[in-house]
Amino acid sequence: ENLILNVDSSVHHLVATELGTADHQQFNGISNRLDDLAKFGACLVAVLLAVKQRSLIAALAMPAGLEGVRLLQRSLKAGFHRIRPSDIAADFSYPSAHTARFVFCIVLIVCVLWPRLVKKEGEALETTPPRIWLLSTAVAWLAMGPARVLTDAHWLS
Repeated sequence: ENLILNVDSSVHHLVATELGTADHQQFNGISNRLDDLAKFGACLVAVLLAVKQRSLIAALAMPAGLEGVRLLQRSLKAGFHRIRPSDIAADFSYPSAHTARFVFCIVLIVCVLWPRLVKKEGEALETTPPRIWLLSTAVAWLAMGPARVLTDAHWLS
């Protein structure tokens, strides 16, 4: 535990001293745009799938899933009570809402919605391999997580 706290403290010190307020705001803007783009993309693919399948379920999956992520993330924040490294936001730091939403949207698009959207009529739907689930989760986390740390909104751990 001390090693994690030492690493967190060192990274925060580096981010706080080497990056200025403008840098933090720029990384916050980047993470906000990534978050918005992922939500828009997932909604768009869900609507296209709903139109293709003539099914309301696909269209409702996206907002229902986002609401589920929000409820889970807020419950976990309340349970962990982890303060933020800076005063960029008033709520707790862990887990990151931006990262949770972004990963959810990317994995939903790559592993669930897109395969159904491109499937031809009458073809069997192939299950997305576990390595694709893991890879899309890792790539999404690595895209958003560092931006939130560089915003000084979250600890590295």
